[in-house]
Amino acid sequence: MKWFKRKKKQEEYLEEDVLIPEEPEMPKRPEDVIVDNCEQMIETAKDLEDKKSEYKVVTAYLNDIQLLEDLSEEEAADIKEAAENVVSLGNSRAELLKTEKKLTDVQYLQMEQNEADIPDAIKRLQASEDYQAAVERDMRYLETEKTKWMYNSEGIREEQESLRKLSIGIFSAFVVIFAILLVLQSIFEVNTQLIWMLVIFAAAVGGFFVYKRGKDDEEELKRSELNRNHTIVLLNKMKIKYVNAKNAVDYACEKYHVNNSYELNKVWEEYKEASKEQEKFLRMNEERDFYNAKLIKALRQYRLYDVRVWLDQAQALVDKREMVEVKHELVERRQNLRNTIEEETRSLKEKRKKTERLLAEENPDNRTEIMEILQSIDKLSKIE
Repeated sequence: MKWFKRKKKQEEYLEEDVLIPEEPEMPKRPEDVIVDNCEQMIETAKDLEDKKSEYKVVTAYLNDIQLLEDLSEEEAADIKEAAENVVSLGNSRAELLKTEKKLTDVQYLQMEQNEADIPDAIKRLQASEDYQAAVERDMRYLETEKTKWMYNSEGIREEQESLRKLSIGIFSAFVVIFAILLVLQSIFEVNTQLIWMLVIFAAAVGGFFVYKRGKDDEEELKRSELNRNHTIVLLNKMKIKYVNAKNAVDYACEKYHVNNSYELNKVWEEYKEASKEQEKFLRMNEERDFYNAKLIKALRQYRLYDVRVWLDQAQALVDKREMVEVKHELVERRQNLRNTIEEETRSLKEKRKKTERLLAEENPDNRTEIMEILQSIDKLSKIE
């Protein structure tokens, strides 16, 4: 809105402050006026000829309608039957065309090209996906086993470290007790024989426990490491199988432009449905062509002006109300054409009289040529 106001102000400024001199119009010579009138009459005559031709066509259509309306029920029976079939098939065809396309043209073409292989391809893809899922489950299980044996080994190593510290503690305690008992026996002459027996027994029991537990841990560690390594080997094999299975799935998905076997199966089912619709459509076209030909044959025996136009107006042959509307439109169209023809004829006559008057008054040098043009216009427009 602002731009419009600004532009308006600029225009006012130009109008008020800048005076642009206007070129004076040169008065036309009578010869030029005559030529202009001739050119206008030629254009009017051509348009008048087109309007008259159209008027004849509309009249012919109205005559055809009158002829069809005057037919007896027996005469109109074949026409009506064929028209009913044309209308019915036309409606069914239109409804079929309105059906939303579920497949792209590329998908439909690919399914059509690989139609024989698709069912097996779906089964192979489903089997590959099932195998991939099974391998994934095995991989998860082996990963869990690997982690379990790894933690088991770490626990054994921690226990071995604890046993090492315990053995050092037992040995240290034995040395200290040995020294104490030695001092008591040497200096204080205490009878430590029983204590010696107890200490040696305790040291032997402790040492045996540490030794036995250590040997068990070594065996357990070897078994744990062996199981862990075996699990890693199996896991590596499973990874290779997973890669192969995934490649097979990815190749099939990429080939058919889907994400999984469910989508491929869905596209296949939609293709089969679309194929049935296509067959139905082709069959419907064949039937429509048959009844179109039958309708044309039924109409031709009455020598109508144009029989093929009724293929698009078959409803009017079935429904009288539709025929009334068609007839009403044609009557209005013919009336408008008649009014236009009368108006253009009157205008042409007036221009011709004006031109003849100017010719009589001015008597230009090219009078002969202009008279020939007027005669051509008379022949073209067919006016008196």
